[in-house]
Amino acid sequence: LFRSGVLFALDDTLYDAATFEGQADRAVAEVFARLAKTEVAEALTHAASARVAGWSGYLDRWVRAMDLPGSAVAAGLEARRSISPQLELRSGAAELLSELHEAGCAIAIVTNGERRQQENKVVALDLIPRWGVHVEYAVDSEPKPSPRAVENALEALGVLAFQALFVGDSPSDQQAAQAAGVRFVWAEEIL
Repeated sequence: LFRSGVLFALDDTLYDAATFEGQADRAVAEVFARLAKTEVAEALTHAASARVAGWSGYLDRWVRAMDLPGSAVAAGLEARRSISPQLELRSGAAELLSELHEAGCAIAIVTNGERRQQENKVVALDLIPRWGVHVEYAVDSEPKPSPRAVENALEALGVLAFQALFVGDSPSDQQAAQAAGVRFVWAEEIL
């Protein structure tokens, strides 16, 4: 496992993304409830049904279910992106990050997702001050499964692909790592 550089996906690798989603839904529900002049609990009932068809477009479906104007989607997105979430690393993640840091391994996060939202997660998890983690926001280049963000992270760390390991939880993580020539390990195998 100990190589020159270890890259991690963020959501559902280092922390449980359901925790963030619950907090984000609450923030969006507060905005939508205010707009609809209803209770937050009522607005939250629409979140689950809006997600049944998947993540893509769920805010649009949520807005339609509450009979809100289309402009409410932007307000919901802003609520998601601006929250300061309360997150905890998965069991074993802090220990692994400490071991890697103490062993002199360069550590990076490669994450898809809106930059400000992901930055808030990185801050909540204390990744940069605690372990000196470099964060590569794939939205700044090309989202995974494109290898571009992985390659950018390797360059920032000064690590060659064969010296690195990518720990992730999704097929797009695996595809990005393989396309960049980096060995891939499923998070569940080591965390």
